[in-house]
Amino acid sequence: MRITTSLPEFKKLTAGLAKALGGSVLRPPTIENDWFAEVQAPEMPLSLDLRSHDGRVEIGISWPTYKDRDRNMQKVTGRPVSITAALTRGADAIAKDIQRKLIPEAKPVYEAAVARCSQIAADLTNLVRTRTRLAKLLGARPNDHTDRFSLDVADIQVRSENDVRFEAFSVDVNTAVKVVALLRANKKGE
Repeated sequence: MRITTSLPEFKKLTAGLAKALGGSVLRPPTIENDWFAEVQAPEMPLSLDLRSHDGRVEIGISWPTYKDRDRNMQKVTGRPVSITAALTRGADAIAKDIQRKLIPEAKPVYEAAVARCSQIAADLTNLVRTRTRLAKLLGARPNDHTDRFSLDVADIQVRSENDVRFEAFSVDVNTAVKVVALLRANKKGE
């Protein structure tokens, strides 16, 4: 369905909302995305989705992101929290609705997502430290873009700060028995 609100009107609303909320425009609507914008309110970033079928805008949380092990951007989401408002009400009235209806409910959900993002980043930092330390101890050079590296005798995967998985290449039976005995001894010592 075609959006009937013009791009200049949506840009004006986005700028007006940012100002009324005491924030800034993070991502203005563009010709390519004339239905979407993001504003930074003091409490959290918000997404604005223009709905073409009923002349309303949906305002919700703009979720935090982190880089995963492969350095791809990922979002941490939580329970969807949003409100809608008629575009004809104007930026000041919509901003009051955001502050009265959306922020109180959305803030703890957003803060939990930010905390989860921080935890994921810390876990990834610890994984990289472990990978680097282990590679140095084994005389290997890990790939910067993965949690795996290969040795002449095994493939190593660092799964967390204290968890390493390895797959040994073909070994003779006596070596296999010694490795299994070493692993069993290590497991008993935990």
